[in-house]
Amino acid sequence: MGINQHEQEQEIVRLQSIYDLIQSEIVSRSENAKLTVSEIISMRKSFWDTIVNSNEEIQNVIEIAQKINQLDQEQYQYERKLNTVKKLRRLELSPYFGRVDFNEKGEAFNERVYIGISSFIDFKSGEIFIYDWRSPISSIFYEYETGPAEYDSPSGRITGNISLKRQYKIFKNKIHYMFDSNIKIDDEILQEILSKSVDDKMKNIVTTIQKEQNHIIRDDKNTLVMVQGAAGSGKTSIALHRIAYILYKYRDKALSSQNIVIFSPNQMFNDYISNVLPELGEENINQTTFYEYSQRFIPVEYKLEDFNEQLEYLLTSYHSSDYKYRTASIKYKGTWDFMVVLKSYAKYIERHLITFEDIFYDGQLVISKDELKEMFFKDYVVTPISNRLSKIRERIYIKLNPLKKIKVKELQEKLKKDPECIDAPRLVARLSVLKNSRGLMDKINTMTSVDVYKLYIKLFEDRESFSAVSFGTNVPENLEEISLNTLASLNHNQLNYEDIPAYLYLKGVIEGIPNLSSIKHVVIDEAQDYSPLQYEIFKQLFPNSSFTILGDLNQSIHPYMHTEDYQAVLNIFNKPNSSLFKLYKSYRSVGEIVEFSKAILQSNEDIEYINRPGEKPKVIKIPASKKPETYIIDHIEKLLSENFKSIAVICKTEAESVIVHKHLAHELRKRKSGLSIRLINKDSEVFTTGLVLIPSYLSKGLEFDAVILYDASSKTYCHEEERKLFYTICTRSLHRLFLFYSDSLTPLIPESAEDLYDTVIL
Repeated sequence: MGINQHEQEQEIVRLQSIYDLIQSEIVSRSENAKLTVSEIISMRKSFWDTIVNSNEEIQNVIEIAQKINQLDQEQYQYERKLNTVKKLRRLELSPYFGRVDFNEKGEAFNERVYIGISSFIDFKSGEIFIYDWRSPISSIFYEYETGPAEYDSPSGRITGNISLKRQYKIFKNKIHYMFDSNIKIDDEILQEILSKSVDDKMKNIVTTIQKEQNHIIRDDKNTLVMVQGAAGSGKTSIALHRIAYILYKYRDKALSSQNIVIFSPNQMFNDYISNVLPELGEENINQTTFYEYSQRFIPVEYKLEDFNEQLEYLLTSYHSSDYKYRTASIKYKGTWDFMVVLKSYAKYIERHLITFEDIFYDGQLVISKDELKEMFFKDYVVTPISNRLSKIRERIYIKLNPLKKIKVKELQEKLKKDPECIDAPRLVARLSVLKNSRGLMDKINTMTSVDVYKLYIKLFEDRESFSAVSFGTNVPENLEEISLNTLASLNHNQLNYEDIPAYLYLKGVIEGIPNLSSIKHVVIDEAQDYSPLQYEIFKQLFPNSSFTILGDLNQSIHPYMHTEDYQAVLNIFNKPNSSLFKLYKSYRSVGEIVEFSKAILQSNEDIEYINRPGEKPKVIKIPASKKPETYIIDHIEKLLSENFKSIAVICKTEAESVIVHKHLAHELRKRKSGLSIRLINKDSEVFTTGLVLIPSYLSKGLEFDAVILYDASSKTYCHEEERKLFYTICTRSLHRLFLFYSDSLTPLIPESAEDLYDTVIL
């Protein structure tokens, strides 16, 4: 049923009224903020002038500190006012997007609940003009159609009935359209949004949050929420909206954006998602990668390989002499067995590699090795190994220093009779004792010090030790070659990416875990690309934090170091309340691309999609004697003429990307079209739309209007281990997908998929 003329007019009048109130509030609060900042400037100037110009000695330091604190509080209040104005300006652009008329059980009248990006309240009357999308009552907009509904409020569960559910598209004070919806949100508004071109930054999805997404966003009963979602199911968007919800719900419990961290694939992806939280009225959180976080805890003298460098090696070095053993090393170090070995090795270090000796000075026993063991295994056992050794060293010094002083005094008395030392017998005595005890001090320092890096090297050098700590685990047959490959890097102060988690784990056990108690919530995106040991490190670093972990096992772009079972990850954290959600619907690609991509997986994955019109992917064969650049530019120009704004040419590796970029740039200059193509590499920090060229593994998490796969031949993609990487590439496109090849097509596209794409032979 359509909306009658009278109701339409009422909605228009109401919107104008709300819009005017918002504008009035912006003016009022902006003026108030200006007055506040003027007062702060005046107060600070007056305060410091008084101090600088005072001729009297300042006596009351406490009073000054209180005044400074007062000024800081004024500054804080000003920033809050400024933030309120920012929220109002966002609200001004689109005051609300939804409405539900809800009749609470036992109440006589319907409540009209208008829902927007943030709340808007008349503080004098208490009337709520607009409800924040995160408020408890707003959840019914996402959860229910017309009919019975309920939601959880601070006072308990509220039940009732929805008599009307309405959706809007509003810009400022104009309603572009509105309709009553007894169907899912994904029909009209979602179809329109999905048909648009991609922007430079990820956008918020508050107007189209689906029921299953809403469950994840608002899950506050579980301390660990894990999400397995198909490509394009909105996992990262869900995580960011979940962060916004957490910040909203716990805003009165001293939780801020500084208490949350998100681990992303790379810095460019961090830039890509950087607008979502500000759009939702929240400050951006700490965004990092596992590699960057690791750098904080690893000495600068060690050269670290990052995730992208490792992948580049794996995708380009098939024929190198050490490839077989390096890949075996990577694979083994990503297993549960290796994590067990490291845990056993940490205990082995404590029991067998930390040794003590009797300490004698000048023939006198200072402290016995049994006393030292007693301190290490009993007195100080609750502290990490390194701390225990430091305490023991201090204890030895305490016992040793009186004996050294006695020795100095004895020697001083003797030297008083020596004509050569008569002027400074004490100094000479002290220097002599210091020199003679240098060997003993070196022995004490060596005995009470521990080098984590050397201990990690020893794990692969000492076959006896490795055999002892690996008992009961699956040890690879080529362990000797793996060890030699590992030592070749470690002995040159090179920590390969697969060795970083192992080193960090040992460092945490031996030296203690850094205090990161300020972090209350951790988000881990692309969860499938982390190893069990990396999850163990997350658990150690953030023992009291809640977690949101999101990934897609089908997009494990790393062939050897990844997670295969989310339940095992849940077991690592062992949180009392945890949940695993599964999302099967893709909101990114047209159905034709989804079906084609599913065929690449060669599995019975139940991946659904929004049924919107699109074209089949095109598999294009070019003559072996021709360069593909000319044909690719032809397709790019056609796509641009069809108003597609975001186009990615995807190569397999960065090495290939550099070469192809030169060829494509040359072809564009020849045509004098004014077009340029931007090369994205692992050092890129900013994501922009337009025409880009990007290595396969960096495209993960991103999306484009159209994707052109530069070379889909069997020569480039021929290994079964690359299947999920190939699948990930194909799922980056919203609207169009082109795969170029010469000679023979990659076997990763099965023969059974022939009906799912159009073949073009040039």
